[in-house]
Amino acid sequence: MSDHDEEFLEDLDSIAAILADGYLRYRDNRRKDLLDTTAEASPHGHEVNASEKGEGFADSDSSSD
Repeated sequence: MSDHDEEFLEDLDSIAAILADGYLRYRDNRRKDLLDTTAEASPHGHEVNASEKGEGFADSDSSSD
C-alpha cells in the first residue's frame, strides 16, 4: 500500500468520524424534541394541574359566584 493510499484512508476515517458524531448529535436532539413534544401534548397535563390553578370544571362554577 502506498503512502498516498494510507493518507487517503486516514482522511476517510476522519470524515467518517465527523459524520458519525454529527449524526449522533442530530439523533439525540431529535429524540429530545420528540419527548418535549409528547410531554406538551399530554392529555393529562391540563387536567392534573387544573385544580391547582383554579381551572377545574367543578371549581369554575363555584368561584364565579
